[in-house]
Amino acid sequence: MKIKYKHISFEEYGDGKFYICNNNDGIILGATKYYDNWNQWVFYPVNNALFSKSCLLDIADFLNQL
Repeated sequence: MKIKYKHISFEEYGDGKFYICNNNDGIILGATKYYDNWNQWVFYPVNNALFSKSCLLDIADFLNQL
């Protein structure tokens, strides 16, 4: 499954986890994983990844849907 927003996409890689990729070049920016300690889905960014407010809102929207 692939879910696409304006600048980023979420691509499933197993167990309901998703990679977050840049739409321009497909570079992986991070991933979503379930964090048992908080009992919710969270975003794990890769080192030195930069995000605009709109991208962060898209990530938050996606996590809310999970």
